[in-house]
Parts: sequence; structure tokens; C-alpha cells
Amino acid sequence: MKVKKQRIIFFYILVELLLINLSFFSVSKIKYDTFFRDGYSLLLLIYNLSWVAVVFINGTQDRYMRVNTLKRIKDQFSSLLLFLGVSSPLVLLVEQDNYSRTMIFGTLLLFFALDFLVFGIANKLIKDGKGQSFGSRLLILGAEKNGKQLLDFTKKNKHLGYNVIGFLDDQKKIGNNGVNVIGKVDDLSKVLEENYVDEIIKTLPMSQEGKINKAIKTAEDIGV
Repeated sequence: MKVKKQRIIFFYILVELLLINLSFFSVSKIKYDTFFRDGYSLLLLIYNLSWVAVVFINGTQDRYMRVNTLKRIKDQFSSLLLFLGVSSPLVLLVEQDNYSRTMIFGTLLLFFALDFLVFGIANKLIKDGKGQSFGSRLLILGAEKNGKQLLDFTKKNKHLGYNVIGFLDDQKKIGNNGVNVIGKVDDLSKVLEENYVDEIIKTLPMSQEGKINKAIKTAEDIGV
């Protein structure tokens, strides 16, 4: 995963933690007419640590790279249920009296709404010049049978967010046979400089192991 995408994910996780705290204080203000009460420091610590635990349990890339709205809602809903499962025992363990149903469910509902809104806005704003959202832009090495099958898979599963920008192949002519061949395998360095690429997938035969190893080194040096 490119450094740029890693930074986007890290920033988004920080924003989520900010939204949890904002939701917590907002619900407290509505219910108790005050932003802070005795015992809130420990309760907030539990909430923040619980959400960090949820992020690590769920993993980050798949969840934050979702471009399909329905899948995003399902992922977030399951994360909120997991959050309840993680935070509730901790609150009971420390005997927190401020753990009211209004505070917990109000905070989660407001957080869900704010998080979905912020993600929707960010997904439209964080794009490159070619309109990339949080999905992954793929470059495929090899335009033969396996490469074409991979292309078909990405087209049939658009909810995964994969976008094939093209193929590198030594045997096919540029633009040949219905696939977007944008150069030869040795052109990898130039292609990566001219295009935003998140992932490179090789479908070349092992008979081209030398080219494969060279391509891997080139990608690692550039940071893909």
C-alpha cells in the first residue's frame, strides 16, 4: 500500500477518534446540560481505547477503502456492535455510574451519522487528477489469460473498489486485444512516475522470473 494511502487511513482513524469524543460531549450537553461530569475522564479513555481495539480487530485497509455505500454501512454497523462488546465489560469492571443507555447509544448513533457524513465528503475530496477515491488503482504485469481474468474479476466486483489502470506486457501491442496495454514490463519505472498506482499484480509466467524480480525491486524502490 502506498505511503499516500497509509497517511489517508491514519488521518481518517484520528478523525474517527475526534468524532467519538465530539459525539460524547454533544450527547452529554443535551442530556445533562454540561459537557463534562465526574467520571467522564475514565469513561472517555475506555471509549477511545475500545475504538482503537475495534480498528485493530477489524483491520484498516478493507474498511477504510470501501467505496460501496451499502458495504460501508454494514462495516460501520458491525464495528459499532463490536465497540459495544469491547467497552461494556470494561465499564462494568471499573463500575462506571455514568454509563447510561442515553450516553452510550446516543454517542454511538451520533458518531455513526457524523462518521458516515465525513467519510462521504472525504471520499469525494481525496482524489487524484483522474478521479480516484479510496479504492485501489491496480497495474497488472502480463496481459495474457490470467491478467484478463483478473480484469474481469475487478469489473464484476466493483464494490471492492479496484480500478485497473492498465497492463504492462512484452508480447502485446499497446492498446491491443481489448485490454489497456500501456507499455512493456521494462517501462514500469516510467509508468509509476506518470501514474498513481496503489498495487501491482503480476500474472507473468515463471519463465520470466528475471523480469518479475526486477519489477519487484523497482516497485519497492518507488514505494508501491
